[in-house]
Amino acid sequence: MILYPGINNITMHANMAQLPVLKAINEEPYCETGIMPFVLTGINVTNNGQNLTYYGDALAAVSQTVNIDIGSILARDLNITANCSASTR
Repeated sequence: MILYPGINNITMHANMAQLPVLKAINEEPYCETGIMPFVLTGINVTNNGQNLTYYGDALAAVSQTVNIDIGSILARDLNITANCSASTR
């Protein structure tokens, strides 16, 4: 991998439990906006099966929070709309 000055786009994969996300998207404030914060922390980095500990250690040292529009993804891909139920108001 070569990092150039400026923006570098690199494919990443994540494993996460879906049930807590689906539950949270129906609660305030996420049911109103569809946007949820996710805290990302790297565990390991592999390239062609080789573990790159230098990059993995660097990613594991600091967490990054990103806002992801889960509501739009669910609506577009699964035809699911987030609902603010009466119990959350």
